[in-house]
Amino acid sequence: MSFLTQFESLMLQRGVALETLAERMSMSMPALSSALVGTDSEANSTLSALAAAMEAEWILVPKEHVRELQRLLERDGTAPDYSALSAAELFLRSISDRHYP
Repeated sequence: MSFLTQFESLMLQRGVALETLAERMSMSMPALSSALVGTDSEANSTLSALAAAMEAEWILVPKEHVRELQRLLERDGTAPDYSALSAAELFLRSISDRHYP
């Protein structure tokens, strides 16, 4: 999903009108409109090219979800530890330790 599509979806979810957004950004409606519809495509294509060059994607994350996403990306215990032994491996190790000291 393109960054612009994500942005438009977030605007709808939050009920933010273009006029309100333009005011918040101290931007004229024509300038904001041209940026959103792609007539200012140089900036949009540059951002897309930057992401592609880094084998990445632009993702718009609402502020209320940033901390949760950062924890997930940092893998601070929220992701499985695949390097840890499974219960079956621990059990087999304990059996072999008893029979073959």
